[in-house]
Amino acid sequence: MTNNYPKIIEKEFNDRHSYSFDTMPSTYVDAMMNEPRFPEQARFRKAKWVTHESKIPWLVLDVPEFDWKACYDEAMAVYDEAIQHRSNDYDEDDPDDYGHRGWRSLTLHGLGKHISQHWDSKDVREAGYVYENEQEARKAYHWTEIADKCPKTVEMIKSIPGYQSFDRVRYMYLEPRGFITPHKDMEHNKLGPLNISLNNPEHCYFKMIDDNAYVPWKPGRMIKMNVGHRHAVVNDTDEVRVHMIVHGQYGGKDYEDIILKSWETVNA
Repeated sequence: MTNNYPKIIEKEFNDRHSYSFDTMPSTYVDAMMNEPRFPEQARFRKAKWVTHESKIPWLVLDVPEFDWKACYDEAMAVYDEAIQHRSNDYDEDDPDDYGHRGWRSLTLHGLGKHISQHWDSKDVREAGYVYENEQEARKAYHWTEIADKCPKTVEMIKSIPGYQSFDRVRYMYLEPRGFITPHKDMEHNKLGPLNISLNNPEHCYFKMIDDNAYVPWKPGRMIKMNVGHRHAVVNDTDEVRVHMIVHGQYGGKDYEDIILKSWETVNA
């Protein structure tokens, strides 16, 4: 790499050209070998095992294709309103410091269009958004003015099977030659937020560091991510990478069906 990336980025992504996406991460192999035998009627229990106990790094959801090009166009139409994400994580002038470059966010559903972090984070509290607990914060979540400008995207989000309500729904942009250095977003080793790719330039790489594996992104793909595993991203292109991250409350038969169908696809 010759784009003044930090040493940690150069180190973690030095295999990006030789990696085969046909490679199955060892954590998947372990999960398949250790999967319990569930009775046919125990669909909820099996789905919970996949999401909460299997420890897999991600799960590609087997869902119908949506008009990701239209959603991408809406995302780029509001791109100039995005703000730097996690701006306090690092000193941008120090290439060896922990941090990120070119990572921007914009909220469609949450506490405000420029409030993109968790409700109890320091930055959110300092911005004047103070809540006693998560239930109180959820009452304050709403569709922002960005959602009004992106009706096709909102329609797509609302159509995702299994979601009963939404917490944060955000556009996440990564600028050309931008990077997100290795980090994890929670201590729990389970599938968490839904990540949706609205584009993914050919030489933009999302690596699960703990698994030594690259996430098989392509435009329009929805993936449940285990952000309890360390991960990093580098956009080694001249194009903005546009993804979405969806947090919310989910469950019921539709959700179980998606999880089990997606897991069966992995095992096929």
